[in-house]
Formats: sequence, structure tokens, C-alpha cells
Amino acid sequence: MNDSSLLFTDQVCLVTGASRGIGREIALELGRREAKVAVHYRQGEEGARETANTIRGRRAEAETFQADVRDARAVEKMIEAVHDRFGRLDLIVHNVGVFELHTLRETSIDEWRDLMAINLHSAFYCVKFGLPVMLGQGGGHFIFIGSVKADSVRARHNAGAYGVAKTGVVLLAKTLAREEGPRGIRANVINPGAIEGGWATEARRDSLIEQVPLHRLGAPQDIAGAVVYLHSDLGGYCNGSIINVDGGLWI
Repeated sequence: MNDSSLLFTDQVCLVTGASRGIGREIALELGRREAKVAVHYRQGEEGARETANTIRGRRAEAETFQADVRDARAVEKMIEAVHDRFGRLDLIVHNVGVFELHTLRETSIDEWRDLMAINLHSAFYCVKFGLPVMLGQGGGHFIFIGSVKADSVRARHNAGAYGVAKTGVVLLAKTLAREEGPRGIRANVINPGAIEGGWATEARRDSLIEQVPLHRLGAPQDIAGAVVYLHSDLGGYCNGSIINVDGGLWI
């Protein structure tokens, strides 16, 4: 903590889906690094308030913001509220997402639309409404939490809709990095592998551990650490980068 390159003092960081799991740990870690944290939630108000209170207990600023990120107008209002509250916006961590295991034949039209709305459309909405704020202040950073299921254009059994959405997020980030890099905007992707509390369910736990060369599941803290690196001065030359944090699962 004594290395100022790893501190984000007075920076404003919005983390979507921060009421639990990976999003919560990212929000807590940014708070530890002295950032002002906007804690987003859709339904988990209690968890979001707990996250914010924990950050405040460590003498950093935090506020909760509710929005259904499937709704463009809701995302616009959330970003306006974050800017009104803190006066700037330096980082958006787009973490929110859902994972469903179905073949394409089993995937309903409604499920397809919902997976796209939550995992992909919401990422674009964060860019659409967050980008003007960042450009107005001279720069900013987007970090998208993707998936190892999107580390390359490969089919994953039972994860067609999810894989399409997360692959779209990767291309969105790369396009943003190329288009807006000259104006001080960076965009990067972290692809988590089998993380405790995520899609590594108890039923699949032993099988997944056997497939990971490190022979363990990842923890939300592993993803939070990658966020700290990318957003810090140490990762300042990363733009359009894709970092797999998966213990070597897809080597």
C-alpha cells in the first residue's frame, strides 16, 4: 500500500454487480486503494449496502446505485447519478453478467435475449453513457469482466448464448481501445476461469480442479488483483489487452 502507483486516491470507480462475488471483491479492493467507489446493484440491495459500508469502514468513500443494466435509460441515469455524487468518473468495471448452461436447441428466445441484454448490451450502455463523461475530463478506463469461454472464437458445449455475448464484449473492448485510445481512453478485458462462487458449481468442482494446472479454483481476489494491475500505473500501457485469470485452464 505504500507504493503510490497502486493507489487510486480520489479516483471515482463504478463497479457493476458489486453486491456479491467478484464484483464485491473488486469494489472492496478499489476502496482499499483509496478510490471513491460507486457500488452498483440490481436486486441485491442488502449486499450492496454491506459492500459500501465495509469500504466506508476502511475510511474510503462509497455509495450504492441501483439500476437494471438491461435498460439503456437506467444505465444513463445511474451514470448521471454517479457523476452528480462524485463529480467525475475514472473507471467503469463492467462486471455484471449471468451464466446459463443450455445447448442452442434448448435455449429459448427469451433466454437468448436476456443473456444478450445482461452480458453484452449492458456493456455497450456503460460505454455509451460513460464515455462522454470520461472524454469531458480528459480520459478514463473501462475494464470488462469477460470469460475464458471468450478467450478465442471456439465453441463451448452448452454455452452458446453466453459465449456469443462474452465474445462480443471482447470485440467491444478492442474497438473502444482502438477508437478512443488517442483521446485518453483505455479499455481492457479480464477473463476469469473457474472462480469460487461462480460457474464452478459444487457439482463440477472436483472435475474443474483436475483440469486446472494449478489444481485449485480461483478466488474473487484473483480477479480484483488483475483489476488493480490494469488500472494502476504499472498497467498503464495495456489497452485492448485480454488477460486470462484461469490458472491455465484453457492452455
